[in-house]
Amino acid sequence: MSWQGILGHDKIVRRFQLAASRNRLAGSFLFVGASGIGKRTFVVALAKTILCHNRNDETFEPCGSCD
Repeated sequence: MSWQGILGHDKIVRRFQLAASRNRLAGSFLFVGASGIGKRTFVVALAKTILCHNRNDETFEPCGSCD
């Protein structure tokens, strides 16, 4: 399974999805790990999703129309 075409981060996506559904997202996050594992790609997709006003809460994906 992949979230927004990103492979290998499904467990953390579920955690963010649960936190967002409960309005319990922290004010900041620290992403660490080896170079080239997709941190930046993941963070950009996560930011688009969290900041989306019309996101699909079931799939935790942005609408794609927000600025």
